[in-house]
Parts: sequence; structure tokens; C-alpha cells
Amino acid sequence: MSPPSLEPILTAEAMRKADSQTIEEYGIPGFTLMESAGRAAVNELENHVRLSEHTHAVCLCGKGNNGGDGYVIARILANRGIHTTVLSVASEDRLTDDAARNYRLLTKMVENGSMSQLHLIHYTNPAQLETLHKPDIIIDALLGTGIKSAVRAPYSELVEWSNTQSSFTLAIDIPSGLHANTGEVLGIAVKADLTVSMGAHKSGLFLGKGYEYTGITKAVEIGIPRFILEAAATMDGCARTPNHAWIQRRLPQRSLFAHKYSVGMTLIVAGSSGLTGAATLACLAAEQSGSGAVVCA
Repeated sequence: MSPPSLEPILTAEAMRKADSQTIEEYGIPGFTLMESAGRAAVNELENHVRLSEHTHAVCLCGKGNNGGDGYVIARILANRGIHTTVLSVASEDRLTDDAARNYRLLTKMVENGSMSQLHLIHYTNPAQLETLHKPDIIIDALLGTGIKSAVRAPYSELVEWSNTQSSFTLAIDIPSGLHANTGEVLGIAVKADLTVSMGAHKSGLFLGKGYEYTGITKAVEIGIPRFILEAAATMDGCARTPNHAWIQRRLPQRSLFAHKYSVGMTLIVAGSSGLTGAATLACLAAEQSGSGAVVCA
């Protein structure tokens, strides 16, 4: 068993197995996991953008559990007084069970007038996008880890629209259109500023074109037991990555009286006349990584 601070990186298949095991063997309902996912995403969003009653958030929601996370996020944002518009590509009868439950919650809140700042729109054509008030934040909850072929309409229309906006974009689990295992762009993909991955990072965030589309990546805890994620990380295609805590425990502890000569000098022989870039980078890296005196020849 690896140390807890080595974070799992899972394939879509491994993540589905972890989800199923949590729900079926340990009795944590999928509805509960979805609620936790939505709340964790909003908490992470607040670490990166300032939310206020003047903020306009647009949640793009698909028909699967990824869309269900989006419905939870929309409810939480609206409950905090944020003007929130939900664009849903599917009617209630086409949603997965847990997503449908959250859709009904939103519908009930809109119908009884308890949340005037919440607007629910069934997306059918691009003309609807022209009437939207300019969003400050876009929540991408269209397509999750299950997509394996090119993104098609109506999803492709919303992805294209999202990429033309200057809004801060939050992708749920993985940017829509990015292959969860390989990082391949499946025709078109959302370009996110922040990607909040549920339970564990997905391998596609770090492979292929993942880095170009995910922005800042953050894995959040949603209630899946740690040992289940650890076991899932042993499956083919999975990995682990160290976090800051893991690295810090391995850095040497220095005396308060340490100085540039007591902690080791670094001699860098690099570069030539007119070609000093490599020498500069090497010196800066040595300094940043903890060398004492750094001498460049």
C-alpha cells in the first residue's frame, strides 16, 4: 500500500470500478457521492474566483452523472445568491437516475419561485445562446469520462460556444471532449481554466493534449474510501503522483545556522558566447532546488 500522499491517477474503467464498489459493497448511495462532488467543486471554485450576487454562472449539463454534478453545483450556487443559468441538453426522462433526481430538485425550486436567481433552460439550438447574459463563470458538466468518439451536436455546439467566451471555465472531472485515458481531443474539447476531478485524477489530464485543455487540476475527496482508490490504482493504465506533502517529507531538514557553503556548492558548466539561456535556466534551477552557492562557468 502506497503512502496516502501519493495520489492515484485512474483510467475511466478504474474509476467506474471504484464508484461501483463504493455504492454496491459499502452502501454509499450514488446520490450522496454526487452531492459531495458538487459541493467539493464549488468549494474549489471559490479558491480561484470571487463569487458575489453580481456573478453570472452558466452550467452546461449533459445527460449522465457528469451533468448530475452540474445540477448540484447550480443548486448550490443559486442557494448562495448567485445568478445561475442551467443549459440542459436532455429532458428528465433521458437522464441517469441520480442526475434526474437533482434535475427534479432544480425544477421544483424554479416552479415554486423559491430561487428567482435560478433559470433552467432545455437547450435545443444555438440561437438560445445569443439571448444569454454574458457569463462570468462557465461550468462544464457536459461529458464525463465515458466519451470515446467525436463530440457531436448538441454537445459540440455548447463546447464551441464555451471556448469563445472570456469567462472562467470550470470543468467537472475532465474537460468535455477530452479522452479520459489518453488525453486525445475527440474532435473538439472544452478549454478549462480549472479542472476538478472527482475522487482521483484521470490519466487523460496528464497525457496527450491534456495539459493544454485542463488548466489547473485538482482532485477532490467525495466519499469514496481511500483503500478503494488505492486498489483501483493498481489496474492497468493507472499510476500515482506525489503531492507537496510527500515531497516535503523527503527534503532534508536544515540547521538554522546553515549558510551557502555548508549546504553544498553547485558548479554549472554551460552555455557559450551568445547562448546563455541554458546556463541561466540551470543556475536558477539549482538555486530553487536548494543549492548553497551556485557558480556558473
